[in-house]
Amino acid sequence: MTQRVPSKAVRIERDYSRGDGITRFCTDFPPELSGRIDPNQLCNTIEKINTILENAEKISSNVFDNIMECLTLYIWPILFSTHYLRSIKQLVRFIDSENDRVYHSQGISIANPVRHAFLFIEIRLYD
Repeated sequence: MTQRVPSKAVRIERDYSRGDGITRFCTDFPPELSGRIDPNQLCNTIEKINTILENAEKISSNVFDNIMECLTLYIWPILFSTHYLRSIKQLVRFIDSENDRVYHSQGISIANPVRHAFLFIEIRLYD
């Protein structure tokens, strides 16, 4: 799918309704995807993405990494992967597996939201 050019792209915007600063995406089903994919499947995928991002941004999980960065003059992330980076790698693996398992067979591809600074999730449609 990465070699083909998408015919259309649909954005799923960030959800700022909670006001807590945690990265979340809207679970509303875009009308452009009607008939191409099951709304429940897309909602489950977005909810899992939201769960992974919520885990990545937990303060309690990142405190140790932050303390170690300060104590080692910021050499810690070079030597060891941080909780946030491990979570982002998990997110990329999840999106890749969902694309392979569900979406590619239906002519759809979910782009990595890291490429867009987590402002939106881009769903690419192929003919």
